[in-house]
Amino acid sequence: MYPNLLDRIKGLTIDAIIIIALIIITGDVLNSFENTPEIMKAFLFVLYFILYEPLLVSIKGATIGQNYAGIKVRKANNESQKINFISALFRYGVKMVLGWVSFITFFTSDNKRTLHDLASGSIVIYK
Repeated sequence: MYPNLLDRIKGLTIDAIIIIALIIITGDVLNSFENTPEIMKAFLFVLYFILYEPLLVSIKGATIGQNYAGIKVRKANNESQKINFISALFRYGVKMVLGWVSFITFFTSDNKRTLHDLASGSIVIYK
């Protein structure tokens, strides 16, 4: 059995909250220093936004939110293996570009794969 849409949305929501919290905390810490360049803040914020999911998915097999939702990302052709960083980055990029449209195939796929899963050769399964 593959994760339902509610479990996937639960993971996404938790991850969004974590990224927002990281950005707020980083902003507060950097504001405590004198003359912190705004470009440094912007760079760190973008870094969090771009690397959070691909790094965790490739290293741990799931983000914090996905882990809490009881799901993980694996290779579609070998569910015992995590996807590599490049695949995770590509998967995330497709998800960000397509947004919710990426979930259109979720409802027609036997194994609940989204467009970003199909494009990256990944599948989301229960832990």
